[in-house]
Amino acid sequence: MEDQIKKIREACITINPEIMQLKFGCKINIREDKNAIFTHMDNEYIYWLDAENHNCDEDSALLKDLNFEIIGRPIRLADVCAVLNGSIINLKNPVMEVQIEMIQSKYAGIVSCWNLLKDDLELQNEFTISTIARIIL
Repeated sequence: MEDQIKKIREACITINPEIMQLKFGCKINIREDKNAIFTHMDNEYIYWLDAENHNCDEDSALLKDLNFEIIGRPIRLADVCAVLNGSIINLKNPVMEVQIEMIQSKYAGIVSCWNLLKDDLELQNEFTISTIARIIL
C-alpha cells in the first residue's frame, strides 16, 4: 500500500507541483527526522509546529542554520481528480466522447469511496487507495 501511495503522490505532484511549495501547512522534515508543519518564514527565520505533538507552540530557527527537507502538503481528493483532468487534456478527438464518459465514471468511483472527513490520501483505507491506484496509474 505504501508503494501505491507513493506512486499516486508522484502522479499528483506531476500535475500540480504546488504540492511541494513551502506554504502554510506544508510538511517539512527537520533535525534528526523530526516531522513538522511549516507555518511561515521571514528574511532570517523559518517557523513550524511540531507535527507529532500537535501543540500550538511555534518553534523557529535561523534559515541559514537549518537543514530541512520539504515533504509537501497532504494529497487531497482535488489532487487525485486533477490527475484525471490531466488525462482529459491528452485525449485524441475521434474517441473523445467515449473516453470522457469513462473518465466521468472513474471520478464517480474515486469520489464514492473517498472519506471526505479525512481528506488526506494517507488517511484513506486500503480499498480506496487500491481503487485510486487502479484508476490513475
